[in-house]
Amino acid sequence: MEMLQMLKFTIRQGRGLNFTEGFTVEEELAHMESSESHQAQVPEDYASYISSLRGS
Repeated sequence: MEMLQMLKFTIRQGRGLNFTEGFTVEEELAHMESSESHQAQVPEDYASYISSLRGS
């Protein structure tokens, strides 16, 4: 609860959230590329994917 209050105070003071603060441009790009490649791995046939996870 205390962390939530701190977050709200920070936002009200006009300071936004920056989840990449301290990262280099290269690190940000690497993270974005990694996220993009994970999204491309979503199976199109969900039923078969779930079945494969169950070992059936």
